[in-house]
Amino acid sequence: MNAPNPPRPVSPRSFAYQNIDKAARSPRCRLVVGGQTVGGVVSASVTSNSYFSADTWSAKVALGPDASRDAEWWGTQAEVECEVLFSLGSDEFRSLIVGTADSVEIDEPEGLLSLHGRDFTAKLQNSPVLDDYHNQRASDIARKFAAENGLAADVEDTPGTVGQLIDTDGAAASTGEFTHATDQWSYLCFLAQQYPGFYVRVVGRVLTFKRMPESAPVTPGSRRVMPSVLTWAKPGVDAAALATVRGRSLFNAKTLRVERDLTRAKDIEVVVRSWRGSEARQFEVVARRQKAEVRRERSGEPKADDPLARELAELPSDSVFADRTKPKTANDRAPLKQSGIHRYIIERPGLTHDQALQLAEAKLKEASLHERKIVVGMPGEIDLSPTDTVRLVGHSTGWDQDYYVDSIERRLSVAGFEQTLTCKNESPGGTTLITTSG
Repeated sequence: MNAPNPPRPVSPRSFAYQNIDKAARSPRCRLVVGGQTVGGVVSASVTSNSYFSADTWSAKVALGPDASRDAEWWGTQAEVECEVLFSLGSDEFRSLIVGTADSVEIDEPEGLLSLHGRDFTAKLQNSPVLDDYHNQRASDIARKFAAENGLAADVEDTPGTVGQLIDTDGAAASTGEFTHATDQWSYLCFLAQQYPGFYVRVVGRVLTFKRMPESAPVTPGSRRVMPSVLTWAKPGVDAAALATVRGRSLFNAKTLRVERDLTRAKDIEVVVRSWRGSEARQFEVVARRQKAEVRRERSGEPKADDPLARELAELPSDSVFADRTKPKTANDRAPLKQSGIHRYIIERPGLTHDQALQLAEAKLKEASLHERKIVVGMPGEIDLSPTDTVRLVGHSTGWDQDYYVDSIERRLSVAGFEQTLTCKNESPGGTTLITTSG
């Protein structure tokens, strides 16, 4: 098989609203209930989450403008399908979520209706698992669950079977007790985690159960598309001066909170223990992430394959980005002390050495991504998704790096259209070591 062509460099994306004149920016919301647009929407909120989680929404509606959806109507519905759409000012609305309402509240005498709900992940979460699914493929189970809940299926075929873990000597361990005590969504999440790199997610009316694409935020540096850029203007810095870098539109964050989990800043170790059949031949695979020296500032040398970093390095020395790109002094490079190892132990029967290795590496990467987090307040937009990456610049600390979007909460009300991004990643550098025994 021929090797794939290397990806072309892609310019950093700018958010759509940045190219809209402020006078023309007039965000609007549309709430569709049972296929009919409802009037009187006062506010709406949509939270888009990453893999393995349901998206949620809420809305407040003034009763009265829409006589067909009055208090009596809402008080007699058993299941209500709802869709929330946003627009930045044009007549083109974009659907941010479609699902069902979980709860209805009416405040009197104001006649204010409050709705809360989830996307169609709720169908799976509300459906108990009624079978053991012995010796069926995980992909076939995902397709079955999708069909039962009226969803289309975007599913990648999986190897082997689930329900029973069968060893070469005929011994078997049943997972039936687990399936009878859970719902379809939790079971699909469990199955996806048995295959390194797989994920499960519902978007619109489609259930996705497959391997993450190469562009998905699995590990640092795995993205092929360059990230959107978030700039943080420190006090005393003219935010307007950061509007462009060589003509490129950037975003200036309104609020920024940075966090760091010092437990995960240490070396992380994942131990996977397994055994094969009645002979109980136990072995273990250990994957350890040894962090590079933890520095007070990131090194300013741009990577050779990073066009944006090279461009930022060429900025004038009085730029807000200069602290991130100029050479560091000896004091700047002084390492911080760290000690101890954060260890995870997983015991799972019936694995081969290769399967145990893949599981250990996947769990190690997953655990490492929670070290650094940023929470960004910004004007609302409708292009960014939880599968995208962003790059923080201008903070002039170790938090200036690429991040993977974990959730986006969008809020539209009389106060305006705003959103909050929660993003995560590990610190750059580090080495992964693999050892086996048994």
